[in-house]
Amino acid sequence: MDRTRSVTYQLQDHLIVYDFIDGVLLCRRLGDKKNLWIKKIYERTSLEEIVEDEERFYLSFADSEREGQFLVLERDTGYSVWTVPGRPFFNQLYGDYVFLIFSDEKGNFYLLKMDRKNGDKIWHHAVSEGLCQYAIKRESISLTYKDGTKEEIAMETGKLLS
Repeated sequence: MDRTRSVTYQLQDHLIVYDFIDGVLLCRRLGDKKNLWIKKIYERTSLEEIVEDEERFYLSFADSEREGQFLVLERDTGYSVWTVPGRPFFNQLYGDYVFLIFSDEKGNFYLLKMDRKNGDKIWHHAVSEGLCQYAIKRESISLTYKDGTKEEIAMETGKLLS
């Protein structure tokens, strides 16, 4: 694939190439350079980030400031496991969960806690566009905004602690 029309991510044991003109995602194993799978990704213009665990790839696609998709694929087959519509900005794997900060089509920003296996939403918390830092701890999540405002959210329930 031509470099001007694609982006390449080298992960631990895999190479992922996304051709954003044709919407083709290619996964190649690094060791033997074998192509594992090729997947058509419809209507996605930019692959922003990939995070991986032992079983899956977690991909953040952005089409605009408000549109995109968070897509979870099986590493070996490219099978789509689950997805979240909206523009993903940050994602973090923590224990059995995925934490995702994203914007919906109306421009509202949220922090989601989802089950890593099936994508079930555990809770969501509205966040301001000015969110500039977050820290995931065992008991809580700390959010810091550009204006100095801070929030502490309970890890288990998503409820505000402060």
